[in-house]
Amino acid sequence: MNPLNSAKYFTQHEAELIELAPGLKVTQGFLSTFPSAEIPALIEGHRDMIEGRVVPYTEVLKILAEDAKQRGLDSESTSRL
Repeated sequence: MNPLNSAKYFTQHEAELIELAPGLKVTQGFLSTFPSAEIPALIEGHRDMIEGRVVPYTEVLKILAEDAKQRGLDSESTSRL
C-alpha cells in the first residue's frame, strides 16, 4: 500500500501561505473559498484562542442552533437546545 502524498495535489499558487494575523496562515485556495465578510471574525476568533478566551461548548451549540434557525436550517438536533 502506497502512502497518499497530499502535497502533490497542491499547486505552487495554492500552497503559498498568507499570514492574516500573527500565527494565522492560510492558503490562497482557502481564501478564495472562505466568505470574505467572515475573515475579520476568523481573525478575532484566532486572537481569542491565542489569548485564552474561550466559549463553553454549550454556548457554542446555542449560537449554532440560533444561526441555523435564522438560515432556515432548523432540524431536530438543533431545535432541542
